[in-house]
Amino acid sequence: MLGAACALGLAAFTLSFGCRRDGEANGDAPGERATASAPSQTPAKTIRGGLSSPAKTSELEQILKGPPSDADSENRSEALVSWVKGFSEDARKEALRLLLSTNNIAGGTELRNALLANWAAADPAGAGAWLKSLPGSLGRREAFRVLATSWADQDLDAALAWAQELGSSADREPALAAIAYAAISEDPVKSLEIGVELEPTATREELLTQAAAEWAVQDPSAAADWAKRVDSAHGRAVLIAAVAAAWSESDPESAGRLASQELPSGRAQEDAVIGILQRWAQSAPEAALAWVGQFADGDLKDTALQATIQIWASQDPVVAGEWLNGAGTALAKRDLALSAYAEQIATKDPQAAAAWVEKIEDQQLREARQEALASVWLGMDEESARKWVRSSSLSPQTKDRILAPKETDRAPKGSN
Repeated sequence: MLGAACALGLAAFTLSFGCRRDGEANGDAPGERATASAPSQTPAKTIRGGLSSPAKTSELEQILKGPPSDADSENRSEALVSWVKGFSEDARKEALRLLLSTNNIAGGTELRNALLANWAAADPAGAGAWLKSLPGSLGRREAFRVLATSWADQDLDAALAWAQELGSSADREPALAAIAYAAISEDPVKSLEIGVELEPTATREELLTQAAAEWAVQDPSAAADWAKRVDSAHGRAVLIAAVAAAWSESDPESAGRLASQELPSGRAQEDAVIGILQRWAQSAPEAALAWVGQFADGDLKDTALQATIQIWASQDPVVAGEWLNGAGTALAKRDLALSAYAEQIATKDPQAAAAWVEKIEDQQLREARQEALASVWLGMDEESARKWVRSSSLSPQTKDRILAPKETDRAPKGSN
């Protein structure tokens, strides 16, 4: 069992992303790593030595050859599970045993998984006991994952009880992870309870993130409260971002408040906030901009403002432009909004973008946007772009720098 410091305790809302089982190292315990290698004999020799009856040997050979081509379908996994049902239990077991000891059989992984899924559907407890009794083998980790997934789809509690009793961490970890994934959609809290007992790996982090996001769909306030109480700073940030993203689908304002208030300043917070704005701006851009206006001055506010304007301009440039000429004139960072708007419409209407750029009051920002527009426009319509550059408010030196390379390109060949 986990030590007290590593318990999930959903009632207490604590979790450490760095915990691991008492007395265990991360990864396989000594002696638990699969050590079997592919047999030196050919599969045919292995087959003849595995079954006593020629009829059974023939049946095993048929399994290992795989289904006929007309048995394939768009869902090959389901087709294989259905196909292996036609063989005897002894032949299926022997085929599975062989496939867990060699990787020299074409399509062996698919076939092995189909045999396991078929057995688990009929007798998961029997399949689990049989698999547990086998010595270390190739594909063992994946086999426990497939079995656990199939069993959890039928009876989550029974599958969990079986997995928790597995003595080897090399067997237990993939089984528990598979069961936790299977529980996400129906019972994300149960998924989290299982997930926090796993070793701290990338797989575990992804599992917890997905489960927290699903919980946020069902009960966002509870999911957010739990995520905020996670012990690990890294884990807390990852989970809060996941909860905020899911919450933004139903309540972007609350999701935004969670991300802006609970995430530390930096890339994670910026990504979360921009992700929320991308959803919010599609349905209520003015409300999204009002929320951005409440941010403290800084890089996040500037980035959020520009992103929201660009999203709005990409959907409805006319209405967004009208807003900029109306309510948008009161923006404290209106120049940034004008720059973002001009950048967004430049590829579709460079002439209109040029007019918007001229409204930017900050000279440095205006000239930077003019140069960027010139680069885009010259690639679309060189003649019109040159005419605009020459008549723009850019300095003579800047105009020469923008146009000079193109003038050189147009010089006759052989000229100096």
